[in-house]
Amino acid sequence: MDSAEFAEWKAYYATTPDRERDDDWRHAELMSLLANINRNSKVRPEPFSATDFIAWWESSPVGAAANAPVDLGDPKAQSDLIKAMMFGKTKGCNA
Repeated sequence: MDSAEFAEWKAYYATTPDRERDDDWRHAELMSLLANINRNSKVRPEPFSATDFIAWWESSPVGAAANAPVDLGDPKAQSDLIKAMMFGKTKGCNA
């Protein structure tokens, strides 16, 4: 690969908005491959898929849990949780 081709690829990747998602898919495919190689088919008969390893995917266990609403039932506790998630503050911290 010469420097002109490298510059073209660099420009392409700079303009591609979903680079991170492509990387996520690539990594998830490898993770599902490894999981299926080591899977006990008697315990888990259905194979893993790439979507099982993508946190932002709605049907993945991590994605479904992350997108589930959190209702603490107490407005003050709910407010404290939102503040902690947004600003990294914990209860009792006055900084």
